[in-house]
Amino acid sequence: MRTTFGPASGSLETALSHASRVLPMLTTAHQPSASNRGYWVEVPANMPIVEGGAPVPYSDTTLPKRFGTVSPLDPAMFASIEEHAAELLKDQRSGKYSPIEVAQFFEDSVTATARALETAANEAPSRKDAAFRRVEEDIRIQIGLGEFYAAKFRAGLLFEIYRRTGHRKAHEEAVQAYRKARAVWAAMAERARGVYVPDITYGETPVRRGHWIDRLPAIDQDLAALETAHFDIKAELEDQALRAILQATGRPTRPSFKCTHNPPRGFQARQSGSAGACGSPARALGRYAALSPGQPGRTLAVGRDGTRRAVVLKRRSQAPTRNRRSLTVLLRIAPRYRCRPASWIRRGLREPAILCPGARLALHPNSSVIGLPLPSFVT
Repeated sequence: MRTTFGPASGSLETALSHASRVLPMLTTAHQPSASNRGYWVEVPANMPIVEGGAPVPYSDTTLPKRFGTVSPLDPAMFASIEEHAAELLKDQRSGKYSPIEVAQFFEDSVTATARALETAANEAPSRKDAAFRRVEEDIRIQIGLGEFYAAKFRAGLLFEIYRRTGHRKAHEEAVQAYRKARAVWAAMAERARGVYVPDITYGETPVRRGHWIDRLPAIDQDLAALETAHFDIKAELEDQALRAILQATGRPTRPSFKCTHNPPRGFQARQSGSAGACGSPARALGRYAALSPGQPGRTLAVGRDGTRRAVVLKRRSQAPTRNRRSLTVLLRIAPRYRCRPASWIRRGLREPAILCPGARLALHPNSSVIGLPLPSFVT
């Protein structure tokens, strides 16, 4: 980087570090297809917000096939749009990261990216240098994708609120957000048309070839369907709808709790072992899941140890070594709020944990992309 970009290398690294978080977050929080050949995330076919409003480009999307029902790749940590809309209207929280938190993450990431990129442009010996132009154009496409999905996530959630309540303001806000997303995509695609060939292809079907500009007709078709969509108003949900709209259009906040990890020296079969503790929450609930295909997660009791809540795991039997599975542990904390219920997931035990002979704590690279470390227990 220093050899190629000289004094601009540091700012370019900063821009790339923020820009390169957008697509990994997108594929974790919103995965319309499990096909790595069908879902081209860099040049994605548009997933319609309105059911029946535009063609659905993916065959394995969750039913009913619309943007709001798309499942996260990590449904234990992230809520879908449909799931979070239900939470908002019930004034409840599962503790999962919401689509609005993801949208805010995109907004913050692209803002930091654009700022660093502009600094790099001012520091570069020549902004017209071919190497600088290549990296700048690719970063600007990532900025466009982040801005597009930030606005579309908000539009999708607001439309889901409208679909459930018929509230006119939710519809107006959804239309406004989707129009913003469409404008961002059009500007990004038009700029990319002067840089990339018109058919960037890696396959024969439409979802595997084309250009960003080719995705606009499907976006326009879906936007038109959203603009004309109508649902009867439910007067009894007036207050809930207004509260949900306010949160869907605002900046989310997540409280922080001090959690510690005190690993035991060993672990015996059929005996309990503490995996971590959090200070003085009103209520806490642990959940663990073996990282094995088809294995559901299980909820476990979180006991009180003095003023703390401790995550306690118990192995019911001594499994053979070959049958042991990786284990991820989540702690859901519900503070005692008078105004509204809330709960927040905390998964962040940094020190090695010894849960059974040979166990260790595996940390994900650079912790979480949204601020909390996301390790998993490996037994």
